Amino acid sequence: MKMNKANMALAITLGLTVAAHAGSSSTTQIAPTTTQAVYISGSSVFRTQIYNGLSDLGLSAQADDASGNSQFTFTGTPNTNKVSNTTKAGWGTLTSAFTNTSVTVYVSLDGSVQGIHAAVNPSYLVYFENVETGGGYGVGGGQGGFGTGGASSPLLFPHASTFAFSDVEQNSTVYTSTHLNEIESQDAVAAANGPQGYGEGIVIEPFLWAANAAATASNVSNIDPSEAGLLFSGGALPLSYWTGNAADSGSTAADQVVLTGRDTSGGIRIIEEDLAPYPTTSEIYQYGIGITSGNAGGVWADPATLAAGAVWGPASGGAGSASTDINIDGGYATGSKEADAIIYPGATPAVAYLSWNDAKVVTNPSLSTSGWTTTPVAGSIINYNGVNIVTNTSGKYPQYNVAAVQNGEWPFWSYVHLFESSTVSAGSGYDSQDFGPGVVASIVYEVAQESPTTPITAILESTVNVVRTQDGASVVNNQFSPQ
Repeated sequence: MKMNKANMALAITLGLTVAAHAGSSSTTQIAPTTTQAVYISGSSVFRTQIYNGLSDLGLSAQADDASGNSQFTFTGTPNTNKVSNTTKAGWGTLTSAFTNTSVTVYVSLDGSVQGIHAAVNPSYLVYFENVETGGGYGVGGGQGGFGTGGASSPLLFPHASTFAFSDVEQNSTVYTSTHLNEIESQDAVAAANGPQGYGEGIVIEPFLWAANAAATASNVSNIDPSEAGLLFSGGALPLSYWTGNAADSGSTAADQVVLTGRDTSGGIRIIEEDLAPYPTTSEIYQYGIGITSGNAGGVWADPATLAAGAVWGPASGGAGSASTDINIDGGYATGSKEADAIIYPGATPAVAYLSWNDAKVVTNPSLSTSGWTTTPVAGSIINYNGVNIVTNTSGKYPQYNVAAVQNGEWPFWSYVHLFESSTVSAGSGYDSQDFGPGVVASIVYEVAQESPTTPITAILESTVNVVRTQDGASVVNNQFSPQ
């Protein structure tokens, strides 16, 4: 990731911290012609739901944006035609101000932890995409996670965030100096039998483990928490952990299993560390495809751009980074690039932790939107602690065992949160009182429409019979859930 010298000098002069993205070409915001402007950062895992939710509200994305992008801009006057006409959304009447205010919604998603950082610290600026500048940023730009999505590069401008989506709680990060107000969905409140109880958040976001083709061929079909913890601590394990064959000692690349995953901006990484358990304040060690030993880890190669024959290597000769820190050493900036690493054709067995949405390319590589130099190959979705999370992988999308999450068999999930920035006055103004609840309603509506023939990416809280009291805590029966 690079920031041009003029932009960096400006940031230093102003005393600001700027989250730079590759290809940024402007520091001036084109003023929106709408009444209000909203700035959203945070979880890249949740990008599709946010994009589709804004569309459900009748807002229009600029021409080169798409639901797979991590950066997009919407404009228009919201309406609740879809949201209000479904009982599944679990939402009542939204305010008249929400449906009578023209708004520009800027979205730039580079991780849950980054989002919380930006929400707590208004001086931490995120690059957003100007309105109708002829290009869009996708999720393919290597470590920065932003590859050009349009015919020309967009103009970007730095700005403080208004909201942050996160799949971890604020207290799971080091950014706790300012308490953030959280906007909950009515569905979550109903599941908790009242606000501020069990089931806080918007919806439930499930995760899973996947294996590449080489690991699948070597019968790597399950991972348990202890193995996950060992992988975090060393980055690789002998294949014998899975085969029971003493000859699979890990002495060669073909008889070891390497770990790949997210950089420190990703909330999913914290969730799995908590489950292992593995201290989130300790470094973890991860491999990347196309990285050679000794690489400083500042830029992880985009798997899709690599020719055949690239090998897995650890960043910084094996060094990692603590999940509670913000730096980009040791991991992919987005789940989509992590998934692309799993479907890259290689001889070394590899495993990764992914969201349900990103994992869809593992069983059907044709769903990858990256421009591939070589031909990706399918891997597999593996069991976690002996539990199978897929019921069918022969279709376009994996069919997930949703019941395993609902009844507590599958622990690898988190609540999705929407935090208001410290720049927003909680409970007042258009941002807090009108837009926040409106976009939450649209996302709950979007999740309610998911079915086995679509990528199931999240689960309504009112359909789940278990709760957890904090990230990574054991799931327990939800005695407050409506019968």
